[in-house]
Amino acid sequence: MNNKVLRTALALLFIGSSLMVFAQKAEETITIKSVIVCQSCVDRIQNDLPHLAKGIKSVKVDVVTSTIVVTYKTDKTSPNDIRKAITAIGYDADDMKADEAAFKKLPEHCRKGITEKKENAKKPAGCSKPCSPGCGGHR
Repeated sequence: MNNKVLRTALALLFIGSSLMVFAQKAEETITIKSVIVCQSCVDRIQNDLPHLAKGIKSVKVDVVTSTIVVTYKTDKTSPNDIRKAITAIGYDADDMKADEAAFKKLPEHCRKGITEKKENAKKPAGCSKPCSPGCGGHR
């Protein structure tokens, strides 16, 4: 009799732990390129993003690499939803452009820094002058 109770208890324990493993939701981490210029940008993205996209577990923003690393629950949101949320804050997200109205609400120093960083990224290496479309460089 005790042997039967012990086997039943072990079977229930095994089934319960198996269900707990399957019940856990999958998490993924993505890295999104953007243009980030200062600590104000970092704080804004890290604070606002979890409120705009469900299932965000963590947000790490790096000014030096201009990347946003997001860990999220796959059953709550998607990479595209996260990108849309970043654009709604006023920042580019990979190939998605920032929402213009949100960008205009950013502090002036952020807007200016982002614009300058984008313009400098378009210049040929070693170019110091403003460039026009199709510029071959100024040497």
